[in-house]
Amino acid sequence: MNILSTYKQLNSNYIAYEIRRNPINIYNFKNIVLNNSLSLSSRINNSGVWEIIKENFLYNNDNLEIPKDCSMIFEKYQKQQISYTISRKTYIYKIFLVGNIGHFVVDNLYPILKMIFIDQNMIDKPISELNRDVNIFLLNTYSDNITEQCLWKKHLDYLLPFSQHKIQFLSEFPTNILFQDVVICTLGLSRKKHVSEWIKHTNVNEEHNVKFMMKIRDIYYKFYNINKNSSPKKIVLLSRKNARHRKIVNEGRIIEALENKFQHVEYIQFEKLNLLQELQLLTDTYLFITPHGAGVVSSFFIPENSHCLIFHPKGFGFTPDFPTIYKRFLDRLKINTIQYENTDKKDKKLDNLHANRDKHFVYMNVKDIIQIVDEIIVKRIYKDT
Repeated sequence: MNILSTYKQLNSNYIAYEIRRNPINIYNFKNIVLNNSLSLSSRINNSGVWEIIKENFLYNNDNLEIPKDCSMIFEKYQKQQISYTISRKTYIYKIFLVGNIGHFVVDNLYPILKMIFIDQNMIDKPISELNRDVNIFLLNTYSDNITEQCLWKKHLDYLLPFSQHKIQFLSEFPTNILFQDVVICTLGLSRKKHVSEWIKHTNVNEEHNVKFMMKIRDIYYKFYNINKNSSPKKIVLLSRKNARHRKIVNEGRIIEALENKFQHVEYIQFEKLNLLQELQLLTDTYLFITPHGAGVVSSFFIPENSHCLIFHPKGFGFTPDFPTIYKRFLDRLKINTIQYENTDKKDKKLDNLHANRDKHFVYMNVKDIIQIVDEIIVKRIYKDT
């Protein structure tokens, strides 16, 4: 069987949404063969731990030069027998840190959607032209534990608008399958840059980034039959009472103070809602209040010109990577962002940035919070009159 394997690199900067994250390379491969053999490749990771690579792609073109950042999962074809062929366009991405919905959205979902948008040139097309007759297949993360690699129903709900077929791991497939048309994103495949060397993109077309974020929100609204709301009224406080980090000890006091002063206040635990229920609530949200963390990604679906108030523990400012990413994403969605670092005296500043980030809010300064919310509501009333 004589099959030519080729590839081309797509222009990943066309939608350079990343902020202080590893740049993404995107390749479109024609005719590659999957080999899930028992003889797995391995390497030593940055922590000095020997890791197993769970999937290998094999090529059948001796003259094909494999991109360096794909070299750990690609080899040349050894003329093995083909089991069967998958002709449908397939998008492949190696997931990691999916146990946290914030990391799932920023580090997994958005790169997958970026692949799809660039490949289909969706930036300049109406959302009705999105091709959902595609596969989305995932690579296992060899350095993460089993829990981090489990897909929740909400993960799949996030992917449903972009593929009408089952989301699968490549390890679920038998060996020697020929893929005729594959797009693969290399974010996370090769981590040659140390975290301190993560860079910002230069010469970014910010207009494309804004369109990218806006169209994603519109695609979810359309798929889940959510009507845009030009007059949202709810104040939503997201609870982290069941989270490992950044619980608010006096959360009940904040809720009580908000309900005593304002109307349409709702106290929410999103782990109890599916994505449709979450979107239905968010489309009527004028002010979304949340501690820093994974819950911030939910604010990506509140209406334009609404507000997101994000609490930070004392000692964890607004310049590290995720506060920067969240702020930039919300700016692109035309959502007003207020980042507040707790000032309560009981919140002790620790020596380590990560310790400050992950500690619980012993107490939040309720007076500050009510004042911020009051200013937002007063400005809206003044604007509406």
